[in-house]
Amino acid sequence: MTLYYDALRDVAVPGPQREANMDALLLHMWDESLAEHSAVIDAAADLHPMLWPILHAALARSDRPDQLRVALAHHPLPDLAGLWSSTWTHCWEAEAAAAAGDAARAARVLPLLRPLAGRMCVAGIAIAQGPVDGYLALAAATAGERDEARRHGDVAERLARDWGLDRYLDWLRERRADLGF
Repeated sequence: MTLYYDALRDVAVPGPQREANMDALLLHMWDESLAEHSAVIDAAADLHPMLWPILHAALARSDRPDQLRVALAHHPLPDLAGLWSSTWTHCWEAEAAAAAGDAARAARVLPLLRPLAGRMCVAGIAIAQGPVDGYLALAAATAGERDEARRHGDVAERLARDWGLDRYLDWLRERRADLGF
């Protein structure tokens, strides 16, 4: 019976029990109002590891590199391979690594993302975050793999155009300019 409980805890969404306000961050991850949720971001220090990527991405997108570096130092890359949130976790960890300039973390995420190239970054069935290739490009650029970053960045732009993801395209173009790929 304990085994069932542990498995349920590891695959269930911990948000409602841990931090209901994290949903607000997810809802606003792609718009300008994310910065208005700084109180939620600041209060999110003690999260379940499954929620760390939300915090890391929110800090990255809120242009708070110092706080992001502290969060990354306190939250090791979660080993969530094979869960419904694995793709999302690794994509947002790649984004956070790029925003923080953390080449070691970016290098750890690269082999986790490479097999997912050409796909949509998703968590479960409801959270889509654009082509994996864009996040893969960020990780590659941060890890010093410039040619790989350019290739994946080009694929991500093509997919995002084909899929009608205008905000993602703007986001990716800004990151490409910042990281020089």
